[in-house]
Amino acid sequence: MRSVPREKSAVLQKGDLNIFTYNNYREIIQLTDKKNVWLRHDIDFSLKKAVEFAEFEATLGCRATYYILMNGYYYNPLCAENIEKIKMIKDLGHSIGIHFDLTPIKDCDADTQVMVINAYRAILEFSIQDEMRYITFHKPTNGVKPSYELITELANLGLYYPDMNQNFKYISDSGSHWREDPLNVLKNYNNVHINTHPVWWGEKDDVWESRIHDLRLDEILERQLIKELNNIRMYREQFDD
Repeated sequence: MRSVPREKSAVLQKGDLNIFTYNNYREIIQLTDKKNVWLRHDIDFSLKKAVEFAEFEATLGCRATYYILMNGYYYNPLCAENIEKIKMIKDLGHSIGIHFDLTPIKDCDADTQVMVINAYRAILEFSIQDEMRYITFHKPTNGVKPSYELITELANLGLYYPDMNQNFKYISDSGSHWREDPLNVLKNYNNVHINTHPVWWGEKDDVWESRIHDLRLDEILERQLIKELNNIRMYREQFDD
C-alpha cells in the first residue's frame, strides 16, 4: 500500500471519535503504510454510496474488501443495476465478499444455513464473474451469531470468516462510533483488522442520522414505484385499443 499525503488529523485535532470525514479517513490510511492491515467495508444501506467510497479509496491507492449484504432490506444485490455497481467496485481494484444476515435462517441447522449462503454466493459469483472467498455476518452482536459448525463448514467450501483470526487487532466504526481511536491502534499494532461502513463517511462532518437520511432511500423507492406503475400502464394500454 503506497503512502498518501499527510494532512491534519480530525481525530487528533479534535479528540473526537465520532468525526467521519474523508480527510479523517485519509489520515487513517496514511498510518496503514508498512502495516499488515485487513481493510473491509460492510455495505448495509447503499451500493451507490459504496461505489463513491470505492472511488475515493482508489485515489488513496488502497484496496479493500467490500462485503455485499445479500439479504438486507434496503437494496437488492442481484438486480441488474446493482450488479453493475458491484462490478464497478471490483473494477476499481477492490475485492468482493458476502455479508449475510442469519436472522431468517437462525433456527436452521448448520448444513441448511451453508446451503442457503452458498446459493447466494453462487448467483453473485456468476453475475460478477469473480470468486468470493470471505464472508461477514450482519450485526452478530445484536442478532444471531454464526455457530462454530457453520464457520467450519463454510471454510471447507473456501468461504472464510475473517473475524475468527485472533492474530489481528479488530476495530470498527459500527454505529458511527469508534470504540478505540484508530490512529492509536495503528500506531501500537502491526496486524489490524479495520471494519468501516461507507455510509458514515463524507466530505464534511455531519451527525450520523443525517448520513442515513442523505441517502434518500425513500426517494429511490418512490422513483422505482413510479417506473413500475408506468410499465404496468403501458402494458394495459395494449389491450385498450
